[in-house]
Amino acid sequence: MSRTALLDLRGIADPTADDLALTTALFRRASAMNPSNTQTIRRWVEAAFAANDDAAVLEASRALVKADPTDAVALLRVISSQLRNANTAQDRLAKYAQLLTSSKLDESVRSRLALDAALLAREIGDEKQFLERLKQSTQLDSTNKDAAVLLFTFVSQRAKSDFERAEALNNLLMADPADVGVHAQIRDVMARNGAWEGAARFDGNVRRMLGAGGVGNDDALTPEDRLSELAILFRRDGATSALDELNRDLSAARARQERIFNSTDKKDQEAFNIRRPEEIRLSAVLEELRVASAVSSKRPDAVDLSLIDMQASAEEAVATLKDPIRRGDGMNEADAMLAASDIEANWTLWQFLANSKLDEAKPRATRLVEQLADVDPRVPELKAWLALRSDDVAGALAIQQGSEPSAWLGAAHAVALTSQGKKTEAIAQLKAIEFAEPLTGLGTWATAQISALDDKLDNQLGKQLNGYARTIPAWVDTIITAPATVQRLSADQERLSANATDPVPVIIRLKNLAPVPMGLGAARSIDSRMLLAADLRLTPSSFQSFAQPEVLDFARQLRLRPGEEMRVVFDPADTMIGWLNETISQSPTGVRYRLLQGFVTDDEGKRTAGPGCLDVGTGTLNRQANAESRLTAEQLAQRIGVANDEVLPSLLIGARAMLINALAQGENGPNIAPLLAALETKYATWSPQMRLLAVLELPAPGEIPALATWGELTKKEIDPAIAPWVLLTRVGSPEDPFITTCEQSGDPALARLATITRDRLTKQTKTYAVRGALGVISAAEPAKK
Repeated sequence: MSRTALLDLRGIADPTADDLALTTALFRRASAMNPSNTQTIRRWVEAAFAANDDAAVLEASRALVKADPTDAVALLRVISSQLRNANTAQDRLAKYAQLLTSSKLDESVRSRLALDAALLAREIGDEKQFLERLKQSTQLDSTNKDAAVLLFTFVSQRAKSDFERAEALNNLLMADPADVGVHAQIRDVMARNGAWEGAARFDGNVRRMLGAGGVGNDDALTPEDRLSELAILFRRDGATSALDELNRDLSAARARQERIFNSTDKKDQEAFNIRRPEEIRLSAVLEELRVASAVSSKRPDAVDLSLIDMQASAEEAVATLKDPIRRGDGMNEADAMLAASDIEANWTLWQFLANSKLDEAKPRATRLVEQLADVDPRVPELKAWLALRSDDVAGALAIQQGSEPSAWLGAAHAVALTSQGKKTEAIAQLKAIEFAEPLTGLGTWATAQISALDDKLDNQLGKQLNGYARTIPAWVDTIITAPATVQRLSADQERLSANATDPVPVIIRLKNLAPVPMGLGAARSIDSRMLLAADLRLTPSSFQSFAQPEVLDFARQLRLRPGEEMRVVFDPADTMIGWLNETISQSPTGVRYRLLQGFVTDDEGKRTAGPGCLDVGTGTLNRQANAESRLTAEQLAQRIGVANDEVLPSLLIGARAMLINALAQGENGPNIAPLLAALETKYATWSPQMRLLAVLELPAPGEIPALATWGELTKKEIDPAIAPWVLLTRVGSPEDPFITTCEQSGDPALARLATITRDRLTKQTKTYAVRGALGVISAAEPAKK
């Protein structure tokens, strides 16, 4: 039942609300038939979620908790729903308090309840209880990321120093060590306080995590990521080291472009606007760092070269903005001119800072000041630097003091104070820039100026933060690049030899190897989302292309404790893989599986394990041929004629195999008339269980039109256990009288399914009855694949 409902839904490219409602109802019925089958119940939960049917989600979750009391995710959903029924906030808080003392509930569940209680307390203005419950939530389960984020925000807003913020960030890191954003926040706290050892470590983590990019390359890295790396190198190894790295980057990029340019004929160079090597330049943020590094290295030749490239890039960008065709439709004229002025202003300020090309910078600054509105923050910056480079130090200071603070005004102020011999005040201004913009070109320049003014400054906070960074365990650095150090994933088939129709589940084990609890879930520290792909060995092999990978989510728990292992049993029988194993069983078959954790798909459609995730496989299961699938139509008909409930299931699989084989062979296929006659003769004599099985197992009329006569026999009576599946698998027209019969049956649930069936068919939805398990593929196509 579960498989048939699933195949119906998956054959629809864009399921509607009716499709999802039907699937939800069918899984509900399938679960009722086998209330201990948690795999089917979880399908029901998923379908209800997709249908946005909250009542069905709750009903399915209750059934799941009953079948599997260890499912913490479903249990939390059920408890939370019950709590929402309380009359007042105080009643709810009292119920939360009662549940939070229950040792019967897993700590991870109580942690989420404590967070809900904290949010409710804050909502009614009870700040004391808010903080108590929030702390309780993080203490019960350190992997409760929502609670950790909320507590970090609370502490950060009240922290007296960045050391306290770093401690709070470490707690947040332990909630999800794989969160690149937290690594970046730790890096930034370290950087703005001059803790360059710690900053370098966590910047490396950020780049490794982003570089994983889901597909094992550097596509996710941006110029800003390279900027942070080189800005830290500037502080640790000096401006010259950063400058040399930038020049190497530029030389390598130009060498690559030279190879491209030289390998392209002149006609194509012009047609495709292939850039010359010298036209390749660094990104804007890296060019700024290059200027800052050249200035700080006291290398005038390097300053000139970097400013020439900066000017060329700026002029090109301005020209693009001023051309309506090249800038595109997304920007109007006024916004384009403002953006162009900002680029010119930035380039001019760097010329002023480098004290170079002033004969060009001064008139441009004057023009921009006249051009920009007085409220534009660039105006006082340009005025201050223009005054400063015109030897009007007093004027520059006056402009700075009368304007809103900014990094560029602070830089002008620092240069002015330095010229007056006010070293202490200048260092204070430079420190403010360094704190505000530690990982920018201007920030690195500020660092160099501070060292030039006083190379004996002692940074106690930076030392403390570096020391604190060393206490953060080293395993967090490799959680993405070496996931096997923190988790173990395995997949095994229960056995590697079986009969054709024996159920052989896949046993999946997931273990936490980290020394701390790890969050479990989609995109969490241990990713619960998996792709199970089958490598089938079938005869004919053309049917192998119909095997669809299964997307699975094993989020049964909210976390795994250190050393804890979760074991999941998945039965592929209720998937297309199971259908193929049974149907193409005239010869021995084989199947092995590959399990991709947190899977991602690259631009070419290739699937791989995601960042920080694992890729494992099973051994090969060898199945014997199904004896019933090798019978002739006459032999099948004879056995069906005398079969009892014990042997009929295997005979129905054999019948399906023969019918699909006949479909694939077309005119050269076997004569199926004796088989059809036996099915038509014996159907009414079977038990309800066997009639239901036949409705589910035999191909749809859209796939095997010759089964239409037998299909009409399934509509002769209204058995509430069978009728919904007849609607799904045997009704291919909105005018089918069976729909009206079901609508008038007096069973509201069945009537609703009948109406949905009519609506779907009226919209020409390719339902299971219309297309069958193999989809809308013609009889000849499977064999040609």
